Amino acid sequence: MSKNSLPFSEWALRQMLWLRHGCGFTALYGDDGEMQCHNCGIDFLRATVDEIMGQFRKDGALKMLAQGVYFEHTLGGNLEVKTKRPDLKVADVVDHWLRINGYDGLWHADGECACKVGKLDPGDCLTATCQPGHLLPCPETCCEHEFHIGAKKQ
Repeated sequence: MSKNSLPFSEWALRQMLWLRHGCGFTALYGDDGEMQCHNCGIDFLRATVDEIMGQFRKDGALKMLAQGVYFEHTLGGNLEVKTKRPDLKVADVVDHWLRINGYDGLWHADGECACKVGKLDPGDCLTATCQPGHLLPCPETCCEHEFHIGAKKQ
C-alpha cells in the first residue's frame, strides 16, 4: 500500500495518527513514504483500522495500569475501572497483560504448573519459563487438577 493508493483523507488521517499517537518522534520511521513506529510496532500505512485500534487499546491499558488504573471483572461480566491500587505487584501487571491479550493464564511446557488469570501464584510458579496460554479440557487420565492451560485455544 502506498500514499497514492489511498484516498487523500484516509492517508491524511493515518499520517496524523502516526505523528501524534504518543510514542515520540524518535521512534517514527517515515523514509520512502513509510509510516511506522518502532516503539509500538504499528505500521500506520498498511495496518487495518481494527489492528491500529487494537494496539491503541493494549498500549493504553498498560499505560493506565502503570499509572495506578486497572480493570476488574464484575460478577455480571462487565469491566469496572478501578484507580490507585497502592499494592500493585508484578503478578498484577502480568495478569492484566494476559487479560488484554486474550489469554486465560500461564503454564509450563513440562506440565508441572499452571495458573489462571486472577489467581497467578508469584511464589513457586511465576517464573521466567512461564508461557501465556488458554484453558483446555482436562484429559480423562488426569485426576490431579481442576484445569489445564496450554498453548492452543480449543
